[in-house]
Amino acid sequence: MTFGTAGIFSYCFLSVRRKLRIRKDISEIEAEYAEALFQLGSLLMRGIPLETSLRRTQSTIKNLKISHFFEKILYNIESFGMTLESATFDKKYGAINYYPSAIVEATMSVIVETSKKGMASSSKAMLIISKYLKDMHEVNEDLKDMMEEVTSTMSIQALILAPLSSGIVVTIY
Repeated sequence: MTFGTAGIFSYCFLSVRRKLRIRKDISEIEAEYAEALFQLGSLLMRGIPLETSLRRTQSTIKNLKISHFFEKILYNIESFGMTLESATFDKKYGAINYYPSAIVEATMSVIVETSKKGMASSSKAMLIISKYLKDMHEVNEDLKDMMEEVTSTMSIQALILAPLSSGIVVTIY
C-alpha cells in the first residue's frame, strides 16, 4: 500500500511539475511576444521585406525564447518557399506547432489575414497588437500586485485567528 501511495504521489507531483514548467515557459513567451512583434512591425512599416525584417528581428531578440518562433518562420519561408501563413500554421512544419499559446496563435492568425491585404496593413496590425499585449501585461501585473496584498493579509489573519479560534473551541469543549 505504501508503494502504491508513493507511486501515485510521485506521478501526480511530476506531472503537475512538468505542466507548471510548460505554463511558465508559455507565460514568458507571451510576455516577450509583444516586444518582438513591435520590432517586426516597425521594420515592416519602413518598407523592409518580410524575410529581411524577420532576420533582423530574430537577431535583435536572440536572447529571448520567442526568437525561436521567428527563426522557425524564417526557416520555413527560406527553405521551403512557404508563405507567411503556411510557415506559421502548416500542420507538419508550422512554427505554431512548437508554441501552444492561444495568444500567439490568435494574433498570428490576425497578422496572416491582414498580410493578405498588404504588408503595410500587416505592420499596422502588429504595432496595434503589440501595444495591446503590453497594456494587457501591465494590467495583469497590477492585478497580481493587488491580489498579493489581499492574500498576504488573509494569510496573516489565518495564522493569527486559526490558533486563537482553535484554542477557544478546545477551552469551551
